[in-house]
This record gives sequence, C-alpha cells and structure tokens, in this order.
Amino acid sequence: MTMKGTVFPRPHRWALDKKGQRYKAPLRAHEVATDEHGAPLRDRQGEVIKAGPAGSTWTWQLTTGTKKRGDRKTHGKGGYRIKGDAQAALTETLAALGKGDKRPLMKRSDQTLGEHLDGWLAACCVRQRNPIKETTEAAYRTAIRAWIKPHIGKLLLADLDRDHLVTLYATLRARGARGGKPLGDRSVQLVHGILRKSLASAVTGDKIPVSPVDRIPDDDRPTHKAEKVDDRHWTPTEAAAFLVHTRDDRLHALDALALDTGARRGEMAGLRWEYLDLDAGVMTVRINRVLVDGRPMESTPKTKNSRRTISLHPATVAVLKSWRKAQLGERLAAGAAWGVPDGVTGQEACEAAREAATALGGYVFADELGRPYCVEMSNRFEDIQEGFTARRLTFHGLRHTSATTALVNLVPVHVVSARLGHSKVSITYDNYAHVIPGQDGDAATAIGNALWGVAATGS
Repeated sequence: MTMKGTVFPRPHRWALDKKGQRYKAPLRAHEVATDEHGAPLRDRQGEVIKAGPAGSTWTWQLTTGTKKRGDRKTHGKGGYRIKGDAQAALTETLAALGKGDKRPLMKRSDQTLGEHLDGWLAACCVRQRNPIKETTEAAYRTAIRAWIKPHIGKLLLADLDRDHLVTLYATLRARGARGGKPLGDRSVQLVHGILRKSLASAVTGDKIPVSPVDRIPDDDRPTHKAEKVDDRHWTPTEAAAFLVHTRDDRLHALDALALDTGARRGEMAGLRWEYLDLDAGVMTVRINRVLVDGRPMESTPKTKNSRRTISLHPATVAVLKSWRKAQLGERLAAGAAWGVPDGVTGQEACEAAREAATALGGYVFADELGRPYCVEMSNRFEDIQEGFTARRLTFHGLRHTSATTALVNLVPVHVVSARLGHSKVSITYDNYAHVIPGQDGDAATAIGNALWGVAATGS
C-alpha cells in the first residue's frame, strides 16, 4: 500500500483558492483560527484559538491504517517554521517507511539497553511458557554484566544501531576476556544470541521499530564452529589402559560409566541410583547438576534429546554393582552424618540427614559422607591422571573418547548421537565424522562399481 501525507498550517483559517477549492491557509501573528464558514475555532475550554507571535507553524500528517473501531490511524509532527521544512520531513518519513523503517512514527524510548536487558531477563524467568532455567539465567546474567553492559549498556535503545553491535563483537574478540585476552567465539556467539532475543522483544513491545541485529551483514554475525576432537580424546587402547590404571581407585565406577555412556559431567553428578536399572542394564538421564553462581543447582538436562535412556555393557554393570556395595558400607559407617552438607549443624543437620536417609538410593557418585560431587569430578580426574602416560584430558574428554570409540568401531552415527543426547545428528557429524574410518574409500568403491560395474578392472 502506497502511503500519502499532507502538509498544513496549524492553527489555520479556511480560504478559497483561484479554482474555488477550500484550503487551510496560514495565519499571521495573533490572527484567529476559523472554520470553513469563517466562524472562530475554539479549544476544549472554549477559548478562541489564535496564532502565536510568529503566526502559524507547519505540520505533516499521514494515515497508516485504521483502528479496530474503524477510525483512521494517523501520525504527524508539527512545529516547522516554513512549509518546505515540513514537506521535506514528510518525504523523508515516507522514504523510511518504504524501506520498512518505522522509527519516524514511533515515540522515542528513553530506556537504555542495560535497563531493557534487566527487564527482559526477569521476564524470561517468569513467563508462562518455556521459562528459562536457572542455569541459563545465570549464564545470561554473567554475559550481560561482563560483556554487554560495560561497552554499550548505557546507550539508549533508540540510538542503538548495527554498527554498535559489530564494534562490540570485534572488541570482545580482541580483548573481551579477563586480563584483556581475546574472548572465545562461543562466548561472542552467546552475546549475539542474547542481543538477538532481547532486541526482538523490544520490537514486539514497540520500544524500537526494528532490531539492529537484523541489519547486521551475514559476514559480521558471530559464529561458532565446533572444534575437531583430534587432540581431546583417547584411542580405544588408551581408554582401556586408563580403566586398568584406575582399577583400584575409589571412583573407578565413575570412569567406567563415563567412558561407556559418554554422559556429561552434570548428568553424572545428578545421577541417582533410582535412575540406574542394573538388572536391565540401562541408565536413564533425568537430572543435570551444575554450579550456578558458586552453588550446586539441579535442573532437567539441557535439551529434549538429553533426557534419554542408555544401555550399559555388562562389565560396566558389574563395576557399578561393586561400587554400590562399597557405598552402602560408607553409608553405614557415616550414620547420621550421611548426606549432611559441610557447615550445617543443629536442626538443619537433622533434617538433612533425615532427607538423605529417606531418599530413594541417593546419589550414585558422592563422597564418603554421601555429599554429591559436582566440579569435584573434574578436580579428581585431573589428579587421577598422574602417572598415566597418554595425553592429559579434561573430564569432558571422556565423553569425546566414548563417542570416537563407538564410531571407529562402526556404530551408526545416529545411534551415537542418541547416546550422547545431541539435539541434532548433524552436531555429531560436525564433531566426529572425520574419525569414521574408510568412508572415502568406501565411497570411491561404491561410485566406481555403479559407473564401471562390479567386475570392471583397471586398464
């Protein structure tokens, strides 16, 4: 729809042009505004409307649609001293609207980006459908506080444009981490995602007409490509040697289960005995236990596919059964102290002990007093690698080792993806496809057989 506007003086008097058509004529200083019959116009208080000391000013106005009850929806702006200025402003507004820019028609917001982000994050936590998890909230809050607010948090929403965002991303890549070090691509992409979602909310709330994120060129949009895992996993031989290396360790079952299932650290930390069916040989992932602002927090796994059931090898089941007997012995030895956190005494300690005693099985991996592990798993894994000759890994390296071990033994990729809990099979391909042996040679054989026939030989 082509929009048209008009320019007219305010206040005005009605006059006739040379063709006898009525038009709104400007007033001289202190002249009285009149209607088409020459009668004085009055305001709501009954006072006669007069021009100011400088006479009429000029206003532009255009119709952008209709309201629910059928009235026209109009927008305009006045105060121009001469007609040409008002006409130029109208032309500029129409040109902007033609490009999809509605800023000239919107009331300018006086809210800063930082204020908007705080309100948006609070709303995300309490919305009725799909409220964000506490772990996600903590990650967003940290990114907003450390990487967004210090650079562009004080900018008004109305002034924010794509150049501010592109400059922010470049600055973070160059020196956004602690000590002025470069910030990783994944963290920059997190910042981009927060701004994309929050500014889309600002558009929906009529705070801004269009999101600056939508105007960023594709080449300037932050991306994160998963790194190949060539140096972040062990070979099957090295993994088997590591299980021998930790055979006498108290948490040998943790290593065995991590290598068998490829479960994440948070999934292992949140695992309870009720989610292990050792008779059926399966493990169900239902809880993710991580640190949020320095304290342990439990929630559901990160994606729908992360809530899964994984089959266990009989050898892993045997190790877990031995571990359960050992943990029951620790529980009997601990008595009333079982499951009571450090620093908790008195009535709180009694309640904690009662809760731990009545819990169905409790945590699979906990210390000698039944207190569940979290980041301690990583610290312990660092220590247990002392004296082991293979390359040093993080605890997450056990997940990579489990995946690559399955793939090099020709387990289908979609099965590996399901065991890992990836949201898409493409994620598994991106990370691990290069470790699948013989694919290129198999492809050459298949193509050649189709083109030349199975029995064809080289000439």
